[in-house]
Amino acid sequence: MGAAPVELPGGGDVEDEDVADVRSRLVAITDQMRLALQSVSGSPTVTEASDFFTGIYRPDGAFVTMGHQVTGGTSGVWRTRGS
Repeated sequence: MGAAPVELPGGGDVEDEDVADVRSRLVAITDQMRLALQSVSGSPTVTEASDFFTGIYRPDGAFVTMGHQVTGGTSGVWRTRGS
């Protein structure tokens, strides 16, 4: 038995496996952003303390995903209402 599909705002649906795949790819992108920033920064706050955030944001300012820094190794992709 497969997972229940996720309903899209404009109609249609997406399988949970597809959502999980997109989520993991978005987190991987923000992790690459983190690594790139740390490799070029001259600030010890960034290079040693990892006290910064990388993320992908929606046009309204809500974030879609953020990387693994500062948050104790957690990362996330959040759905906002109506997204």
